[in-house]
Amino acid sequence: MDSNQISHNVVDLRTNGLICDNENCDWKDTSITFEEFDNWVKAPCPKCGQEVLSVQDFKNTVIAHTVVHIFNSMTVDQLESFGITGNTVGDRISKQLIFKDGKIQTVHDKEL
Repeated sequence: MDSNQISHNVVDLRTNGLICDNENCDWKDTSITFEEFDNWVKAPCPKCGQEVLSVQDFKNTVIAHTVVHIFNSMTVDQLESFGITGNTVGDRISKQLIFKDGKIQTVHDKEL
């Protein structure tokens, strides 16, 4: 690959679904897309009434998408300056991040 060529899709971020943070509530909706998240900021849980998506958790999700876009827009030389080499570009790492109270609450390995 040419060192000035853009290296697309170094990072693949798929964001969908919301779950209620209330430990006593089992509401979740995996059909909600990232593009719909702004409709759920400060919205009450349909089952228990607790806020489903805080402003901070929404901001963190938007920041994660922005960082992914930046990495996927970089050239090979730029990626290598971050220690991402041709060997690591091909590796696929998948993690499920769950934001709660403005912080990453849990990270789970996910199969692609």
